[in-house]
Amino acid sequence: MHKILNITEKTNVVVHSLAFIAAHPEMDSVSVKLIAKELAVSESYLAKVLQPIVKAGYLNSSRGAKGGYSLKKKPEKIMLMDLLVLLEGKLPESICLFDRPRCTIDSCPFRRLSEIVKETVKKELAGYTIADVAENFKEIIKQKQ
Repeated sequence: MHKILNITEKTNVVVHSLAFIAAHPEMDSVSVKLIAKELAVSESYLAKVLQPIVKAGYLNSSRGAKGGYSLKKKPEKIMLMDLLVLLEGKLPESICLFDRPRCTIDSCPFRRLSEIVKETVKKELAGYTIADVAENFKEIIKQKQ
């Protein structure tokens, strides 16, 4: 079955990175090294996938020994839906529940269910922020201590 959300690894890393930064408000900037270690990705890959996020105005980037990333916007103002659209494009208009669609949208017996799923996903993503994701990181950090 197709995934309801087909999110790439790049988008997954970006969302986790922003949430990780938001979970550390005590730091002026969070180093690439620290984020990469937490997410188990290479520093070069992380820097590459965060470049468009800096350009889009979500992150500040600084170089040097004390360099790293900091949020340019408040985490509660960074909507998950906006990030997904920026990185993945718009959500598909139709969602088929099967790998190989057998019918048209007009003749689909699952059309109503597909519409409900699509609208529910849109609604939930529209109200979910990086601050919400960061709360999960804060819980994980507490458990590690």
